[in-house]
Amino acid sequence: SIPGRGRRRVESIELASGLGALHSAVVLAHEYTHAWLWLHDFPPLPAPLEEGICELGAFLYLLELLHAPSESCLIAEPAQLREGLRRIEANVRPPYGSGFRSAAASLEGRGLHDLLCHVREHGSLPPPLRSSKPSSMSKE
Repeated sequence: SIPGRGRRRVESIELASGLGALHSAVVLAHEYTHAWLWLHDFPPLPAPLEEGICELGAFLYLLELLHAPSESCLIAEPAQLREGLRRIEANVRPPYGSGFRSAAASLEGRGLHDLLCHVREHGSLPPPLRSSKPSSMSKE
């Protein structure tokens, strides 16, 4: 526990009606990542960092669906999943797109647990271990 930091609570996660199943799942993966950070007592993070980590969570969820579809009850075509990955990678809206690209670059060469432990302890991403594009994560 970090002195002066109180626990945050998650009362609810709301999802807009009318979204397709895949879009809903991606939004929920993003929002669940926020909840996970808060429930695991992460410090308040700058928006690009927190949104980037949450976009990374959604991206990794899509990758899991692409590479292990039988592990999910969600049925999605590989082309839809690749398009979802591409949209996250190409997002230009701050803080989501740039935050994702920074988080993905920091993840290259290390495990997600190590990245999250560093963020929790330091309130920042660890430096990238090697120079590569985040899109390399989605190549088959």
